[in-house]
Amino acid sequence: PCSTLYCADRFAGKTRAWVMSYPWVAYCAPYLSGMTQDKCGKLLRMTNNRTGARTVVRMVDMCGHSAIDADQQSAFIPLDTDRQGYFDGDLSVTLELVAC
Repeated sequence: PCSTLYCADRFAGKTRAWVMSYPWVAYCAPYLSGMTQDKCGKLLRMTNNRTGARTVVRMVDMCGHSAIDADQQSAFIPLDTDRQGYFDGDLSVTLELVAC
């Protein structure tokens, strides 16, 4: 089986350090006008609406539901400081594009 990454073409020529400098997320939420090629590689600040915990992630892919698919170890856990997101199965966050 083969897999594809929606943003793969945007990452051509980028260094490994650049690609790995932030946790990855697949973005498919309708906020910020949905996922488009111009958002590939952009940084997104995610803020936990309950606790105020924040993290910055890099958009690297799109997904098939109206949310964000965040890496558990590097993005979800640092945001889920009270573990309520783990128990609920999701996390309510505010999203904001930030400058690279």
